[in-house]
Amino acid sequence: MCFRSPILYGFDSVTVLVKNHIIFRKFNVKRRNILESFRQEYLLTCRFHPTRDPLCPVFALRDMVTHAGESLEEMAVKGGIIGFAIDWDCDLDYGEDNCLPNYSFRRLDNRYDKIAKGWNFRHTFYYYDADGKARRDLIKFWGIRFVFLVSGRAGKFYSVNFILHVGSSIGLFSCASVICEFLLALTRRSDLLRSTKFVYLEKIKENRRMSSLNSTTAVWNNNLNGEVWGGRLNSHGCITSSRRHSLDSASESPPSVVRKDMAVQQENSISNPQGARNREWVYL
Repeated sequence: MCFRSPILYGFDSVTVLVKNHIIFRKFNVKRRNILESFRQEYLLTCRFHPTRDPLCPVFALRDMVTHAGESLEEMAVKGGIIGFAIDWDCDLDYGEDNCLPNYSFRRLDNRYDKIAKGWNFRHTFYYYDADGKARRDLIKFWGIRFVFLVSGRAGKFYSVNFILHVGSSIGLFSCASVICEFLLALTRRSDLLRSTKFVYLEKIKENRRMSSLNSTTAVWNNNLNGEVWGGRLNSHGCITSSRRHSLDSASESPPSVVRKDMAVQQENSISNPQGARNREWVYL
């Protein structure tokens, strides 16, 4: 693409000294881009470069356009707007001396605009000529406009905020468990979840009743008439219920009862008037 030559030559070597101040009121910290360690000789000779000298506040016009990814010759003819960004991102835990600026450049207007491309404007001059007639001159200007964009952010560790954030995080964890339980309750295995998580009162009573029945003792006694009386002892040693069975002989054991000589060797030493001895079967 062929461009018209710029009207003004040699302007690409023009340098600009940029001064920027910023204050962080919350921490009462004031900073500026010209550091205390700079000397006057350094400011006269340094030129900004993103890698070799990123803190130098002196900028050449050509360098600023080049760092924005544009051509100075094209912008000198058509004009354009360059954004000059100064970003302060400071961690004050490392000290105020480490709070340094970061420079960057970008083009703000669209170079591919079809109408009113670039940055230009018209200006009129009104005057009277030698004959006393009113004249007007309309002049169109093209140029490069620089817009400074300054942003700053600073932070410092604060124990109270740290505790608040930890507490809120723990609260989020508890909410997460509630949400998970709600989602699991909507699945097909919700009954299993309820039976595992909750204990019902009816089930507790039933388990206690079964355990009390299993822990009681069944006592059986046969007399001379061949009748067997059976009862169940509670935890206090009292018979709560009894049944009677008829046996063919006094030596026969009642059904589902273990003989006393297989369980507990106890024998009643008291004899009845006929000289027979009572036998007892104890089921433990």
